[in-house]
Amino acid sequence: MTSFQTRFRMLLALYAAVAAWVWLGVFVEAGGRHLPLFAAHLVGVLIASGCLWRCGIGASRFNAVDHWSVPESLQSKCLWALLMIAMAIVGAHLHSLGGSPLLRVLSSDDYLENARIRQEVTSHSSAFYAYGSAMLIKAVLPFLVVYGAATRRAWLCAAAMLLGLVYGVSLLQKSYVWFVLTPYILYLIAQRRYIRSAFIAALAVGSTAYLVIVTNSLSFNIPPWLMDWISLRGLLMLIVIDAAIFGFRRSGISPIFGIQQYPTGAMTIVMIAAILVVRAPYLEGSPSDILVELMNPSPDAGHTYSGIRKQPRHADKREAERIGGTTWRAWPVVAAMGDRIFLVPGRVVSQWFDAFPSTFSYEMGCGYRFVARLRSCQFINNTVRMYELTNPDLVNQGIVGTLNAAHFAEDYANFGILGVVLAGMLAVTVLGVVAGLLAEVGLPLFIVLNAPFVLTLSSSALHTAILSGGWLLMVLLAMLFRQAPKTNVIEVNE
Repeated sequence: MTSFQTRFRMLLALYAAVAAWVWLGVFVEAGGRHLPLFAAHLVGVLIASGCLWRCGIGASRFNAVDHWSVPESLQSKCLWALLMIAMAIVGAHLHSLGGSPLLRVLSSDDYLENARIRQEVTSHSSAFYAYGSAMLIKAVLPFLVVYGAATRRAWLCAAAMLLGLVYGVSLLQKSYVWFVLTPYILYLIAQRRYIRSAFIAALAVGSTAYLVIVTNSLSFNIPPWLMDWISLRGLLMLIVIDAAIFGFRRSGISPIFGIQQYPTGAMTIVMIAAILVVRAPYLEGSPSDILVELMNPSPDAGHTYSGIRKQPRHADKREAERIGGTTWRAWPVVAAMGDRIFLVPGRVVSQWFDAFPSTFSYEMGCGYRFVARLRSCQFINNTVRMYELTNPDLVNQGIVGTLNAAHFAEDYANFGILGVVLAGMLAVTVLGVVAGLLAEVGLPLFIVLNAPFVLTLSSSALHTAILSGGWLLMVLLAMLFRQAPKTNVIEVNE
């Protein structure tokens, strides 16, 4: 089996799993009403898969792009330059928004006001920042994190991870956290570093839960023992532990109790993020006062937090509701996250299928901006139209948004059942092209870098994932930096 066929088979299997996940939600929501559309999608996938497999295109068809690779001697400088550019864009974007939207949400107790603040993140951002932030979060920073880990540039990995985490949380975007951390989690699993991958996964889950709490104006209790650790004193202790274990590893000494398996650096990053999101928003006074307060455990340990306010730990549910929130319980948050992950993608697709053509007529290409220009017809944003259809109460209160669906839903809205067939064919064709372009990239890294974009097809149009979604940029970065030391996962392994 050729390197192309191996990679194409892996991407195709992942795409099939994503499609099955979405269609399962469709069948749970609508029963068998949309079974013909499922068959149409399957036909498109099978046709394109058979053609590409027989063609057997591979790395030899793309030899013309070999000279694009950055020389190994310049890679470090280029990677750090990318990180500096990313930091500059993040700082400029937050400045253009008047500061971190997270701080504004923390000072608000109104769910609708929080929704407006989240809406302003995109509506008040210029096209440069709107597309630039997506490129950073979905392509540049995840690549720097994984590439830094694979080439043993630990500080590059840690800096890019922390920047992406703080940026995503500051913009109140739960998906941004996962875009930055998911490739690294997959990479760690591929390297059998299960403890560290568990820590990073816990960091992603914790960040998501934190955003669910603050954006919905929920109150939550922080245990005293945890607040005792969230301080600069705790951070210094972790740095000392990390430095000692790093020294053990470099010297070849094997510490007892399996301490060499400690996820060096991971807990330090978690601590920095915790200080920034839990402690920093509540600090007041001069820089010296803030530094002294951060060095010591929080005097508010065990208090209930709701926005910028702090209440005694014994505050009851009625008091929490009085200030606009509800007392947080773990199970509703977990249940909501589970429903959002497993059922909502299919439920949204079912809503699209029900709306076309019963409520809206097929767009016949006018739902794509680039096709609308060629046809000289008015572009119709179906994601906005579907949001207005399914959320009339929020629209009446002045809250606008989009209802994104799996990539074949947009094609169905434009061309009906034929669009679903074409959607399957185009998606598989893109997978084949990616497998051919990156046929010389090591298989583990190939999967790690491309898997998140295949997953986004469950809630994004194909052309969106490729262009503004960052997939094309990720492929270009993988091609530019594919020459790497022979001791890591990026080497050619066929």
